[in-house]
Order: sequence, then C-alpha cells, then structure tokens
Amino acid sequence: MSSNTKSILEPPSAKGDDYPVKLSFLMPGNERIYPLCETKWSHDPRARTLFFVVMQSGSRTPRIVGFPDYREAEGKEEKE
Repeated sequence: MSSNTKSILEPPSAKGDDYPVKLSFLMPGNERIYPLCETKWSHDPRARTLFFVVMQSGSRTPRIVGFPDYREAEGKEEKE
C-alpha cells in the first residue's frame, strides 16, 4: 500500500475476541521492511474501528491512531 490510500477489511470474527496484529512499514527509496509493532487488538462486533497511520514531524516512524465507532444496528430506532 502506498501513502494516501485506504483499506476496508472484513471483521476478523463474528464475536468479540483478541486477534494478532503485525504491522511493518517501508521508507521511500528503501526496499527494507521495518517492523512497527507486533501485538493483539480487541475486536468488538458492535463497532467498527478506524485506524489512521500518520507521519510525525521529526520522526521516521509512522504513528498509528485508532478509535471505535459505535453505531446502532440498522432498523433500530432511538427512543425519545
């Protein structure tokens, strides 16, 4: 994937669970793959999770920022 791209992935599971994540990155003009993190992330089927990979000024390593986006299931109405 190159910069300024987006990707939408299918949920890793229909139930809430932790799943392994390995992220790496490439630097412009360099073929070497640099590991960024190896961890576990929690999956909550009630929400989608948005992640942004951004470069910080003065750093060669990208920063990952994520947050859950909870939404009511389609067909459910809010009670007043």
